[in-house]
Amino acid sequence: MTPRTILIYAGQELMGDGFIKLPFARALRAAHPGAHMTWLAGKGRTVFAHELAPLVDGVLDAVIEDAGIGSKAGELIGARPLAGQGFDLVIDTQSRVLTTLIVRRLVHARFVSPAAKFWFSDARPPRGYEKPPHLHHRLFDIAALAVGHAVKDPGPQPLPASFRAEAARLLPGGPIPGGPTYAAKNAGRSTATSRWRSSRPRAAARPCSSSAPTRASGTPRSRPRCRAHAFPTRSPARPSARS
Repeated sequence: MTPRTILIYAGQELMGDGFIKLPFARALRAAHPGAHMTWLAGKGRTVFAHELAPLVDGVLDAVIEDAGIGSKAGELIGARPLAGQGFDLVIDTQSRVLTTLIVRRLVHARFVSPAAKFWFSDARPPRGYEKPPHLHHRLFDIAALAVGHAVKDPGPQPLPASFRAEAARLLPGGPIPGGPTYAAKNAGRSTATSRWRSSRPRAAARPCSSSAPTRASGTPRSRPRCRAHAFPTRSPARPSARS
């Protein structure tokens, strides 16, 4: 049966999580273009409701964040999550067993979860399956089980006009034909404990000549001629601690 309503559960998404999970969400949308898709961040904030909202426009129909679902054993009794709202398909993207048992209490026709080697899932991988080390590939394995066949990475996504306008404002001379080529360098992490301690400006982009290497690894045949461009970066607010 083709699901008409889909709920995807995740704990929370900081910026890096959002970029990793975005292709997964887009692949599910491509597989079920007519379904109503809800993203549920049960334990905190999600960038899909804020910074990356323009990128999930047309992908997700609803985003619920900081729902208080999936943390406490007491949630295993009493009223069902989301006031008993039902879904044709519930996809659990995390693997903590307690959280999975709570999420499984959502009213559903079909449930897919990787927790305990897919023990609680209505669809399971073949015998001998080995969990991929990278989250991106694990998510696409979950998507394949949810859809019933392998799904393809949708590939690069065109940036919204607002993102391009901001890039043009921050990066002098680009993007224009024949203009500088920029490579971005992340200055830290979203969480305070893993962020660079220094608050000095970071070299966030470096425009290079056309001789710049196009591959991320390996030795370039010619050394690019670059001029540094730096601007201050503002550290995001530290997320509130949650159980």
